[in-house]
Formats: sequence, C-alpha cells, structure tokens
Amino acid sequence: GLIAYPIAYRSCKRVVVLPHEPDKLLARQQVYLSVDKFNLHYAVFSDLWKTEEHLGYPAIEQVKTFNLIKTIKEDNDIYYIYEIPAHLAS
Repeated sequence: GLIAYPIAYRSCKRVVVLPHEPDKLLARQQVYLSVDKFNLHYAVFSDLWKTEEHLGYPAIEQVKTFNLIKTIKEDNDIYYIYEIPAHLAS
C-alpha cells in the first residue's frame, strides 16, 4: 500500500498491508488471518483507498465494520483509523 511506508516511518510500528483479494469471502478470511497472525490492533487507510468501487478492495469493507476511532486530515488526504475488536486481536 502507498500509505504503508509513511505510516511505518512516522509511527515506528510494524505495518501490514491489507490483502487485495477481489473475492469478498476470501478477503474477509485474509483480514482475520492477518489480524491473528500479526496481532493487529488497528487498521488505517486513506480517503483515496476507502471505497470498494475505486480499487475493488473488499478487505476495506470488512475493516469498515470495525470501530472508527479517528479521522485525520493530513497531506491533502484523509486517514481513517479503525480499532480491531479485542476478540479478534487476541
């Protein structure tokens, strides 16, 4: 993902890019697998990538079911930060 490098640099945290699987069921499974495998607690994407119509990213639709905790306007873009539910991130 294009925003992964700046986020990793600015946060000094591990960044995992959402899978670009066009099949909705497989995308959901891959999101849950990524959450489990990498012990993820947050998901971030920018305004450019937020709509499924733009790039066909069903994984983003799955992330949108999580709790939106912050919206940040920066560098002519909008970033959305979602908290992954505790029962998934454990």
